[in-house]
Amino acid sequence: FAERGIYRPGEKVHLKGLVRQRKLGALSALTRGKVTVAVAGPRGKELATLEPRLTGFGTFSAELTVPADADLGTYSAHATVQGEGGELTYDASFRVEEYRAPQFQVDVVGLPPSLVAGEAVSGQVRARYLFGGAMPGAAVRWAVTRSTVDFQPPGHDAFSFGAHVWGWDDGEPEPSGDVPAAGQGETDAAGVLAVNAGTAEATGGRTWSYVLEAEVADVNRQRLANRAAVTVHPASAYAGVRRREAGFAEAGKPATLEVVAVAPGGQRVEKLTVALEVKRREWKWIRKKGAGGEWYTDSEVKEEKVGGCALSSAATPAECAFTPKEPGLYVAEATLTDEKGRKQTTKMPFYAVGSGWVSWERGDTSRLDLVPDRQKYEPGDTAKLLVKSPWPEAEAILTVEREGVSAARRVKLAGAAATLEVPIGEDAIPNVFVSVVAVRGRQAVKADTADAGADPGRPEVKVGYAQLRVEKRS
Repeated sequence: FAERGIYRPGEKVHLKGLVRQRKLGALSALTRGKVTVAVAGPRGKELATLEPRLTGFGTFSAELTVPADADLGTYSAHATVQGEGGELTYDASFRVEEYRAPQFQVDVVGLPPSLVAGEAVSGQVRARYLFGGAMPGAAVRWAVTRSTVDFQPPGHDAFSFGAHVWGWDDGEPEPSGDVPAAGQGETDAAGVLAVNAGTAEATGGRTWSYVLEAEVADVNRQRLANRAAVTVHPASAYAGVRRREAGFAEAGKPATLEVVAVAPGGQRVEKLTVALEVKRREWKWIRKKGAGGEWYTDSEVKEEKVGGCALSSAATPAECAFTPKEPGLYVAEATLTDEKGRKQTTKMPFYAVGSGWVSWERGDTSRLDLVPDRQKYEPGDTAKLLVKSPWPEAEAILTVEREGVSAARRVKLAGAAATLEVPIGEDAIPNVFVSVVAVRGRQAVKADTADAGADPGRPEVKVGYAQLRVEKRS
């Protein structure tokens, strides 16, 4: 890395590097040898090749002077060094530009930390000289851009907020963004331009970040810009949902869903209406013939309401009792209505395990989905993994891996929602990977007459991986 990011032609660039190598999960400093650093300009032309030596702390430093007639743009520094297990490479960059120190300062002020849909987006652009005087009559160009963001009210990590089903089975929506407002003007006698950018909107019920950016030009045509951001919430509070019980739910056993209403600042909000629905999700799939004559599997999701409650928020979590009758994926959908009729929806998925058939989503790959019952584990815990098997029964090999296989055993999978247990030891910190290779032998299945080349009863192999994160809490 360089000691600063930008230089003028003719200035000296100081580069610094730290070399570490990883072996069996442990990092160690490389303290002997020579490093080759190749510096190239923005057009790929080599500027210099430096050969600093490593210090006893596993660091190196080098310097070079940028020529007075150097090309402007981004320069690259590529470092290589021979490690114990092979060549190590590192990359950095810095810019060379002709620039002059600014003579004035631009600030964007007046935006609150957050807004709720329907409220006005307004702020001020202030320009002043660095010696303290205001900049009257300065030309200003401004624009408001917005993009979707994830939001979690502080202090409620145990609850789910927003629609995050895509972390389980839905495809994650693409980030959205646009420019809802733009304009230009001049600063007044106090060096201030007031900006009114219309009304905030939370399109799609999602949380948005609005950014007001302004560029100011002085009489010498020097331009400076600044920006400020505000978070726009779909309602004055968010519905938070969690299951009281840890791990997977079990088919036929009662479960309790807890719901809270939380303001963006983290405060609990009372007496808001929350409609909670519990839906069971399954997939219907068929084989289709594509345009090129190839057959493929097409899956379509189906949801069925299987429970729910009408709740009113309070200082303590409101409770809704629910008993899953079958294994599978369930989605708890809580829709909150605030005091002005604005709505916010949270979707929390959870799995129920047990005997019985589940029609999971299918594709034409050999992938097998594994789902851990927790986000993190501690040494001494026992992790449970849901195996989303496409077969009623199968033989499988389970391995625990990280830079090699630390444990392996043969297991039998019974049903579409079987669980496997993996003990967590001290050596699993910070993570291990669990692999399941499932095998189904040949089956007596009637062939599809439409797809003459198909062999639906053929032996199949599917492979799944899951990462288990492990932390030791003091």
